[in-house]
Amino acid sequence: MTPKTTTSLAEGCRNFWSGLMRQADAAPLPQPSGGTAGAEGGAAADTQATAPDRDVSALECPCDDKWLVITITRHTKHNFGGRWDCTVGDLKMELWDTENAGSGTLVFECLTSERGGPGEAAFNYSSNGPNYAYYNQYMIVARDSYGLSPHSTVNYKTYGYSTAYLNKPRPGIAIYGTGSGSMDRRTGVLIHPGTSHTWSVGCIVLHRDGSVSRGAYRFDQSVSVNAVLEFLEKVHTFAGKSRLPIGARIPRVKLRIRENFDG
Repeated sequence: MTPKTTTSLAEGCRNFWSGLMRQADAAPLPQPSGGTAGAEGGAAADTQATAPDRDVSALECPCDDKWLVITITRHTKHNFGGRWDCTVGDLKMELWDTENAGSGTLVFECLTSERGGPGEAAFNYSSNGPNYAYYNQYMIVARDSYGLSPHSTVNYKTYGYSTAYLNKPRPGIAIYGTGSGSMDRRTGVLIHPGTSHTWSVGCIVLHRDGSVSRGAYRFDQSVSVNAVLEFLEKVHTFAGKSRLPIGARIPRVKLRIRENFDG
């Protein structure tokens, strides 16, 4: 028997593909604007959030024969009680001359947070109960290579999202092809912003300033939103189009998820 899913699953992450809208809003991706918003759902303030300078000139020229390769390397595990482990990683976006070049020009980087433990080592039935393995498998995407797709629902959009921080629809982009391997229970995964690892049930949250606080892995909401906007801007610039089909794989973009844990 398949265990029942918990009602605390983050809205917009679980089985979002079934609600996929086939038409995106007309507006192209806006530029990231920074900000230090106050409470969740509040509007962004005028203060600009700083981000590392990157040479992105390579993305501004024709890239029809190149690949945009995004590598997430998971490296840290935090335990906040049973199945709600948190996995932290580094994200690096590079422009490669070929799909398998192995390295290229760095155009963006940030941290990632995922709610759930990585790999078989996290599936400890004796200490965490019979549903622990199921929920971890359901929540964290398997290490593998994937594609990216523009996305549109009432909760998350690649185009036409809310300009107020963390108001719906929030900025996000879909990870393509997650219905294989150990993730065969999922129909899709999103990259989107948040304020702690509890936002990332089955999805991947971007940020730059995470730390353990009050029983959770937390990060500043404005920096997280900015990281997602910068991420979307780079993908948009590489694709060279103001509009891309919703749900279709973006050509020559590859997301690699790897693991590198100590001990």
